[in-house]
Amino acid sequence: MASPFAQLLILRASGYPLDHQRQYPQWELGTEALRSHLQAGVSGVILVGGSMTEVAARTAELQSWAPQPLFLAADVEEGVGQWFYGGTRFPPPMALMAASADQAVAMGHITAIEARSIGLNWLLAPVVDINRNPQNPVINVRAFGETAGEVMAGSRAFLWGVQSVEGVLTAAKHFPGHGDTVVDSHWHCQR
Repeated sequence: MASPFAQLLILRASGYPLDHQRQYPQWELGTEALRSHLQAGVSGVILVGGSMTEVAARTAELQSWAPQPLFLAADVEEGVGQWFYGGTRFPPPMALMAASADQAVAMGHITAIEARSIGLNWLLAPVVDINRNPQNPVINVRAFGETAGEVMAGSRAFLWGVQSVEGVLTAAKHFPGHGDTVVDSHWHCQR
């Protein structure tokens, strides 16, 4: 029987099929550990790296190990091609909004279609931080803009595009977030 506590966990893993291909082995579980945790009831996996074909095979494999449907996620705030070869990589959100909000709708729609095609059902996007601080090393053009109105418009447009594709979840991040910081918490907290 799966542990109820395991259901609260989402693990990070490589999208590549072989353990020696892991790009971040210090943060990504190897195959046997991953299989064991999924069989114990862990509820999902965040994937990084690999091609579209490799990730499609990987998500099917991961799902076959789990006793329940998994959350299969990726940080794809600039499209599936941000982490997976063969997917579409869009310009950063701020650049899209400079063109038009319609571009953010298209980005959300295409990202959701490509994600579903490789077995992902959870997009860790959009970034809803406001780029308030020019010294900010982590958000910058990842934000849809420098005002709350710009960010709301871009986020809504992206989400509207995603919602046109059935079976894909989103996660607005990082509110209250990184918009007014001078450190990159991805690295600062790791010391």
